[in-house]
Amino acid sequence: SGTGTVAQLVLPAPTIRTAVTTPRQRAAPPRRRTPSWVADVLRAPSDTVAITSNHAQRWEAILAVAVAITRKRKSVLVLTPHRADVERIARELSPHVPTVVLDREMNRTSGWAAMLAAHASPAAIIGTRAAAWIAPAMLGAIIIDEAHHDDLKSWDAHPRYDARLLTAWTAQKLHIPRLLLSPAPRPEEWAAAARRIDLGAPPSPAHTVVDLRAHWRSGEHGFLTNELKLAITDSIAHQRLAVIVHNRRGRMGRITCQDCGATAECPTCHGPLAEHTQGVQCHTCGGAPVPLSTCPACHSPHLVGRSIGTAGVAEM
Repeated sequence: SGTGTVAQLVLPAPTIRTAVTTPRQRAAPPRRRTPSWVADVLRAPSDTVAITSNHAQRWEAILAVAVAITRKRKSVLVLTPHRADVERIARELSPHVPTVVLDREMNRTSGWAAMLAAHASPAAIIGTRAAAWIAPAMLGAIIIDEAHHDDLKSWDAHPRYDARLLTAWTAQKLHIPRLLLSPAPRPEEWAAAARRIDLGAPPSPAHTVVDLRAHWRSGEHGFLTNELKLAITDSIAHQRLAVIVHNRRGRMGRITCQDCGATAECPTCHGPLAEHTQGVQCHTCGGAPVPLSTCPACHSPHLVGRSIGTAGVAEM
């Protein structure tokens, strides 16, 4: 049962001798040089948020911390939201540090053997969010991979929990550091972290800020400024992509009457109606498209769209 599985993970392993199958012995790998930021992460029992820009940086960060922790005869708990990444992380770590994989798909015998191995000697303990219940006495650090991902929450089974909150409580009780890896850290974790590091994100491209008010005062119309048109033309001429990011959907963000100034509202929730290619629709309640030919307030046919949307930008 679900309760039995949780109890199996939470209860301390009994002090008995058990034969655990170990992987084939390999030649000792060369001693790895520990990056300078790892010492800062492990120096104090607090949270560190690290920004990663690619998968290679994730694997290197996890490996660097795991090697540093096991050298101190401590274990490291590595959580990842994706089951497919468990085996990938294990493959990256196993040539360098002892690894223990915890997976709910294990049968009871192999799962209990993994539990014993996790409690018996220093190792990298790798699992999905359910492994957040593991806290062996020799635990020295916790790593949360892809810390922004919603799959770290348990919504579909009891007990419902967030692996990030659970490991934060564990780290606080054991006075150990916690490393959160993410390309887009959550604001609450970014604000509360004692350290924030960037593991080599690519340099930001050059940017230009254009004042649309000056653009309109010069007699121009619309949102496609001369600077934007030149940038798009230059990108296409050099066979590069041009990405236009806009924060409103549809053709027009709201519809107003030119005669009385009223804004067309949804008859259900009274939110502003927006124009889409398939018709006028409410973004607030998601109602079906409604026909709108005249102003609901004064019945004037002179309606105009304001706040252009992404479909309108594409048409332009």
